Amino acid sequence: MEDLKRKSFIAMREFGTGEAAGADFISLAAGYYREAAPLNAWISKALGLPF
Repeated sequence: MEDLKRKSFIAMREFGTGEAAGADFISLAAGYYREAAPLNAWISKALGLPF
């Protein structure tokens, strides 16, 4: 548990200019946040935090 507190977890996704300026960018970005939810849930549970 203490080792987990000292770690940094980073998930990244680069967006091109066309994607970032596109009309569907919010929905596109929201999809990637949903994909990261299991990792965030696991980390939160391991640290005893709400998710």
